Amino acid sequence: MGVGIGICYADNNFTVYYQGEELIAGADNQIEITEYEDNGLSVSMKFPFTLDIHTQKSTTITLSKDQTGTLSGTQNDMCWGVCVSPDQEIISQTFDGKVSRTDETYTTYHPQGIPGTSTIIYTFKSSIRGQEPIVITVKFTYNPPSTATITNVGSSLVLEGDWNATDFDQVNSKADESITSIDMSAIEIPEDAPEITPANPNCLIYVSEIATVPTTWKNVVKGNEAEEVTLTDGYAFCNTKTFTAKQISYTRNYPQEGWSSLYLPFGATELPKGIRIESYSDYKNNTAHFTPIVSSVIEANIPYLAEITSCDTKTFSAIDVQVEESNVTGNVEQGSFIFKGTYSLLTGNDATDLYILDSSDGSGFIKANDTNSIPAFRAYLQAKDGNETLRVTVKHDNPSHLENTLSDNSFNAYGYQGKLFIIADKETDAKIFSVDGRRVKTVNLHEGENIIEDLNNGLYIINNQKVSIQE
Repeated sequence: MGVGIGICYADNNFTVYYQGEELIAGADNQIEITEYEDNGLSVSMKFPFTLDIHTQKSTTITLSKDQTGTLSGTQNDMCWGVCVSPDQEIISQTFDGKVSRTDETYTTYHPQGIPGTSTIIYTFKSSIRGQEPIVITVKFTYNPPSTATITNVGSSLVLEGDWNATDFDQVNSKADESITSIDMSAIEIPEDAPEITPANPNCLIYVSEIATVPTTWKNVVKGNEAEEVTLTDGYAFCNTKTFTAKQISYTRNYPQEGWSSLYLPFGATELPKGIRIESYSDYKNNTAHFTPIVSSVIEANIPYLAEITSCDTKTFSAIDVQVEESNVTGNVEQGSFIFKGTYSLLTGNDATDLYILDSSDGSGFIKANDTNSIPAFRAYLQAKDGNETLRVTVKHDNPSHLENTLSDNSFNAYGYQGKLFIIADKETDAKIFSVDGRRVKTVNLHEGENIIEDLNNGLYIINNQKVSIQE
């Protein structure tokens, strides 16, 4: 029996031709075909035939070499048929007509079959055994072994290799709340890529400048530009590539009036209503001074204090702004303390010994321990050395509310955990009054920190300073 074998390969479709000049009745003609060029594919096919002009064919296709890819077929994407020499007429149960051949290219007319299960009977008219070549064509789709890789780099996922739509399932499974970016700039996004839904709504998705992505993807940075980035309070943020945002916003709910801190990765060109911003301007005598900003514009990566005068959900926004890498910080240093911001939640040891804002009245920063936390997009004070001060007083220069004014800069006072703390720059006496003008007691102060523990809860006046004592 003479046998001719040919392989056509394009876009993962293998078309395998088997040409037999003489078929043996009832025998299994085992044909091994191996394609080495790209994926080392080995295909094993079995064709059982009957005699002469009556050709009964059922086909089984298996992978006979170790591969991580899959061989797939459905009623519509796998088919087989029979071609003969020019002008040879075929009469069968499902087809009646002629097939032709031009320049060794066979045009095959055949019914569709379900892979591995169909039996199609062809009857050839005027065929001469051993002289008329019969070509059996099997076509299937081969998915080569995936080269898609995904690597955790800090809080980012980095994708490399060749990706198909199915590979993207692992992106959604790995993109938990800790993931702040997904870098796809090195891969080609498949046309049928599924929706990407990171658990962190602030997650950035980096793609190449020429990439086409589904419209459902959010916070996409294409090359060095993003159409829209939407940030939500309560989740971490980290940008690893400088880009320009045509639109960017950050939204936070303020459930009550009072004081808070603010740290944004973009310069907001318009402030929402019901908020007043202050910058860190000075530090002396254990007092951090904050001054209202002159304009309504705040800078990117600069920490601020914010007085909330109306409790609601507020959105900070900007258009056509540059968003720097998150490691570009604008720490503000005054005296022995540095005012810093964070884009991730600080807890436990990361928060210990930092100074967090007393948001009830904005009168000071309290030294944190491992039970405290600092949410993302907030600011805090950090001592430049091993400062043992438990609280740093805040002075709001020209505030709109009642000031804690110092008429004598010899000391300042504050209440903390039911105790009165007075820090003096020299030895002196201090008179403590109730709010109705009664003198409660007089204490002798030494230079440095003084602690008075025998006062009841309430509001006191010490050297014209109003101090609240609460357990």
